[in-house]
Amino acid sequence: MNKNYLTLAEEAIRERKFEDALEYYEKQLETNGLSVHLLRAVGKLCYLNGQNAASLQYHIAAIHLALYINNEAYKNGDEKVIKLLEEVPENHKNQFPERIGDILLYESHPQKHIGHSYFDQEAFFEKQPELRKYAEVYYAGLLNDGSASEKFAEHNITEADLTDREIKLYIPMGFSLIDKQIKWSEINNPDVYQLYELI
Repeated sequence: MNKNYLTLAEEAIRERKFEDALEYYEKQLETNGLSVHLLRAVGKLCYLNGQNAASLQYHIAAIHLALYINNEAYKNGDEKVIKLLEEVPENHKNQFPERIGDILLYESHPQKHIGHSYFDQEAFFEKQPELRKYAEVYYAGLLNDGSASEKFAEHNITEADLTDREIKLYIPMGFSLIDKQIKWSEINNPDVYQLYELI
């Protein structure tokens, strides 16, 4: 019987069984190999487990692998990737050391997760206490156990409030960290475990 380890991991996360979830992700890796989705999932799990530094590394590694995949497609003449790069507005082009980085402008979710991994820590809560409520709502959203609506009500904020804060703070920080932490000179190397010293 072929088990869907990703689904089992999600169920374990909803029950806050984080060690079980990690075991399922390890089985997913053994069975299906490394993927951008798996790296992002482990990054979210690390965040839920209070391991923000590890979370950040996994999310950065996922970005690197996605850039590698898109860059290979671009070099092989993939029309979709070529079109996406060509359609980036002139005033937004070449924001990163490699042209393929411009493809990041089409998606903000990874940058949001990176921003939360960076900001959602006690050191920042002490300086900016209002960040804690956004962190708690985000945490509940990652759990996906139905508790997010309670957190929104508890902190008297809306999804629009969270989105606005993410657009103004978390996503820009995500882009900044990507720019600084991606090993751009190694963009043709898919071995993210070695490049980012993942555990």
